Amino acid sequence: SLQVIAGWDGSGRGEEKLVRLKENSNYFRRALKQRGFHVLGDEDSPVVPVMTYYAAKIPALSRLCLEKNLAVVLVGFPATALVLSRMRICISAAHTLEELRLAVELLDKIGDKCMIKYSRKDGKQKRRKITPPGGMTDIRGLKFG
Repeated sequence: SLQVIAGWDGSGRGEEKLVRLKENSNYFRRALKQRGFHVLGDEDSPVVPVMTYYAAKIPALSRLCLEKNLAVVLVGFPATALVLSRMRICISAAHTLEELRLAVELLDKIGDKCMIKYSRKDGKQKRRKITPPGGMTDIRGLKFG
């Protein structure tokens, strides 16, 4: 397989596959970010980590992905810090654009159901202002709001 990738077999198959892998990975990563997922990792990487943050969400995510025949790897504590759980998706050069679109659509629905979309549609992380119930004060006795 290294001979094919390096082009030593005389064909251009290796280069074609590398270009396709890069295109597939970048399409998939962009599509998830546009839908509000917090995606880590480098551009061009075929491993696409999607932050779920909370380990308690892993069982539901796993079950829903399995029901939709989506192959994902869910990683949580103790392999990650308690609040840095993630879903890792591996992209292949063999994936078709239709398969990638379907996967994105399914993940979009699963992401809504499990509430794992932590970024705005423009790819930036959401800033949430948390307002306590009326009249609450912080530990120094200051009023909130």
